[in-house]
Amino acid sequence: MKWFGYTGASSVVASGLVACLLCSTVTADSTASKTAGTSAGNAVLQKYGTKENVKKNLAVPMTSGGTQLQTIDSTKSFSVGFGTPSSNSFLQLLIQPTGTGDLGMVTVAQDLDSDGAFDNTFNLGVPVSGVCANGFVSCNPGTWNACQPYKWISDNQGKLSIEPVAVTRLGGCYCINSSCGSSLVWSNSALILKDLGGGAVGAIHAQDATVMITNVASDPVSITYYGNLLKKATTANSAVPANQGAASVQQQQAYFGNWSQLSNDAAGLSLTQSSNGESMYSKVKNSVATQNGVSTKTCQIKRTGVLTTVPLASFTSTGSSSLCTDHLIYMMVKKVDETKFELKLLDTSPGGAAHHNCNDNPGGDGWHLQHTINLPVIETGTYQAKLTKALYSITNIQGAGCNSGGSASMDAAISGFNVGIAATAPCPAKGAQTPSFDWSYLFEFEADSYQEGVTNGCAAFEADANCTPREEVVDGVTTMINGNPTGLNPLPTQKTYIGAVAPMEISRDWWEKKRTYSCIDQNMYDLSAAGKRFDPLVTSVDDTVNAINYSDLRKDSNGAWIASTGSIALPGRDLPADCEQACQVRKNKQDTQIGANGVMSEARETSSSHDDVFRICVDNGTTCPVEAGETIVANCKCTDQFSSAATVMQSLRMAGNDNICASGTPVQP
Repeated sequence: MKWFGYTGASSVVASGLVACLLCSTVTADSTASKTAGTSAGNAVLQKYGTKENVKKNLAVPMTSGGTQLQTIDSTKSFSVGFGTPSSNSFLQLLIQPTGTGDLGMVTVAQDLDSDGAFDNTFNLGVPVSGVCANGFVSCNPGTWNACQPYKWISDNQGKLSIEPVAVTRLGGCYCINSSCGSSLVWSNSALILKDLGGGAVGAIHAQDATVMITNVASDPVSITYYGNLLKKATTANSAVPANQGAASVQQQQAYFGNWSQLSNDAAGLSLTQSSNGESMYSKVKNSVATQNGVSTKTCQIKRTGVLTTVPLASFTSTGSSSLCTDHLIYMMVKKVDETKFELKLLDTSPGGAAHHNCNDNPGGDGWHLQHTINLPVIETGTYQAKLTKALYSITNIQGAGCNSGGSASMDAAISGFNVGIAATAPCPAKGAQTPSFDWSYLFEFEADSYQEGVTNGCAAFEADANCTPREEVVDGVTTMINGNPTGLNPLPTQKTYIGAVAPMEISRDWWEKKRTYSCIDQNMYDLSAAGKRFDPLVTSVDDTVNAINYSDLRKDSNGAWIASTGSIALPGRDLPADCEQACQVRKNKQDTQIGANGVMSEARETSSSHDDVFRICVDNGTTCPVEAGETIVANCKCTDQFSSAATVMQSLRMAGNDNICASGTPVQP
């Protein structure tokens, strides 16, 4: 027993030593991990913690070949840019609205070789009264009269210009001048600039798809595009495994001249991706943007037309007749006008001249009228027709002095009207002969018929009282944003359909509407139980550093509410500091403000002006991040600026009082 008792005691002591060692190890590792994490986090914040640093240390190196990317500790540098020339301003459009609502001047500036300087600058030279997806319309200012459409074009160097075109070559057009509304330009300048710039960029891409737009910036009167020239890239797609399946620049360029192939490729890709539930296409397509019981639904209303060629009418007849001829028989279909045709026969002498021995048409040209065909008037509109067959035949020519079984046949719609052809049975006997024959004719018309239908994919949302339209784009024109009409409306657009008769142009006020609805799902959430639990749960939370203790209400299996308590263990952590360490930094600025007496800086004893900025300290709150040209006013500390803030607020309040007593009654400040 003593042996076993001794052994048991030794085991207890040994276990205690191991536990102590493990405790020390865990504590040491935890402290080291926290220190390493804090240090790494501070280093990242110092490198990328501000908007300026993200641009300087990340965005610029990745889009410009002149700046290298650095590691977090700045010990190593390397080039990761696209390897392509980049431009500060690839394309810029500046607009100048006039009192008539037209754009009196539109200035275009381009940097064609990405050297940072504009080398193609021009004015459109005409007022802009309407904007289109690929051009614009210029009219008499303030009216929609004497309008001339223009289209954006570019040469193989990407140099932009404009050319006058028919309105059918433009799309997504809408009016912006005062003939269509007031202040349309100022109310929708962002949309107008986007559409003008988009049309210009589209014209450039039609000639050169290697220009990649990397950023777009705009203000109320200008829009600027930034880009890279991919055709001068130095890094091949195949060198990056993730890019090996990407379309090449040449393939993208080919789509501009073969848009139907783009549709086919898109349809094929979507079919392939939709069969893969893990693909990004499937995840996005099957997702529903939902927030607070409101889901976003998108739909389309499309107007579709089709042109089909169908038989319209046919006219036919047969019979027998005879003709006096000297030698030969000719036949012809004479076209008098669009609805009247004459079937004629000619009897000739051996030399081909009109007859001499038949006296039934003395002094005439030898042609005998066999039949007259009067056709009905062909209506126009949504169908158009043409004569596709004008067949005239004579067969079984028989008679004394004539060869038997002769015939002649012609389709004047093919061989031509007012043209004669000879039958195959001459009558060589001397003098006049009178052969008999059978005759027939067949006239047929074909018509291109246009049918149209509207597919309303938004019908369910239109009928749902819980759905509200938020956005609408009609034929590329934004007519609604955030539930508010923009005042912009598309102009009627023509589509050309090719049929058997002739091209048919159909004009409609709209062809496609794309909408976004916000729909409230009445059954999406039932938060009544969560509301009952919220108050006792939130008010009872107790953070003891090592754990969070709380009280809760929950339902049992019978649906009855019962009270419970719980605890969530937390890893050891330092208590938060009383406040975050911050510093005050001063940076000079050029003051250009204007007062009643002129420039404000001239009224001061010194012309210098500055801003004071508070920044969060880095390196565990010990270092104040200072940029070039800045000075530290107050170094890192737990600062309290309440008194300064209160003074400023009181000054603003006092400035709003009626200091001159305009009412005649003294006012207490």
